Amino acid sequence: MYFALILFLIIAIIAVIFGVQNTAVVTLKLFGFKLESSLALILLVFMGIGVILTLLFSIPYFLKNKKRISSLNKRVKELEKTLSDLEEKNKTLVGKSEEAENEVNNI
Repeated sequence: MYFALILFLIIAIIAVIFGVQNTAVVTLKLFGFKLESSLALILLVFMGIGVILTLLFSIPYFLKNKKRISSLNKRVKELEKTLSDLEEKNKTLVGKSEEAENEVNNI
């Protein structure tokens, strides 16, 4: 949590420094459109678009992992229940074995 916050602050500081040092006005031509703005603003906008696209393409991966984790947690609970049942059965069988052993020793 703190690592992510510190990393975000470092990136924000670098972005501000970048913006202050790159104030030159450039012309962007794309599909017949013409846009004049500062180099820093254009680069930061497109970097932001890249971040958003990356997050959008990552959503299926995160959802798949969330489903898998949920499935694995369910399986763990089932196995813990089975283990508990087997431990109880083992105690019962050990008790019966000790009773049988005592009967054999008493004969």
